[in-house]
Amino acid sequence: LACVATLENIDKNKSATDNFLSALDILQRVPVYGNNKLSVSRVNVASLEKAVELAKKQTQAIVTQVQTFLDMHQVISAGPFLYAFIQEGTMDVKFFAKPQCLMRLARFTLEAHCSVSRNKRARSLPLVLGAPLDGEQGTTLVIGIPPLQLDEERKNFFGKAFEQAAVSTNSRTLHDSFDSYIMEMKTEDRSNLYAVESFIFVDEIV
Repeated sequence: LACVATLENIDKNKSATDNFLSALDILQRVPVYGNNKLSVSRVNVASLEKAVELAKKQTQAIVTQVQTFLDMHQVISAGPFLYAFIQEGTMDVKFFAKPQCLMRLARFTLEAHCSVSRNKRARSLPLVLGAPLDGEQGTTLVIGIPPLQLDEERKNFFGKAFEQAAVSTNSRTLHDSFDSYIMEMKTEDRSNLYAVESFIFVDEIV
């Protein structure tokens, strides 16, 4: 978690390259000399401590957002799938503009929702989760994860579903993430997906 949090550091003064090098520092071992001889090696403690603090902040943001979803009943059932979207201006929203953090949020949100939901079908439903990505560009980062009841090794078909939904509705999307089930889309096109997701996801995901 410390390495991932460092790679997804939201500090505007840090570039992607800076974050990568910082994460690399955490993994490198620093030689320790005794009597002019190399005796042992240890991790770069200073870098690791900074990374752990970043991971703590990221985790706290996830916990707070999941609690908000539950308290405000913002996880909505749309028939064959669940969906939730983080509102612009939400505290710590910048954390969720990063793929891995958004993925962790999606998983914890689905688990938490299923644990309190009275809907017996909740565990059999996938989740679509979106977070503001770039306010000036008007974009949203969207992720889709399969139902909890499915085997974790089961392939996530949301990548294909997202592409089909975008084509069917002429939505403006960008599919350049390492994981195909994460995409960027124009916020104003978000509602276009609902009309087709209901029949695409039920065949592809469940």
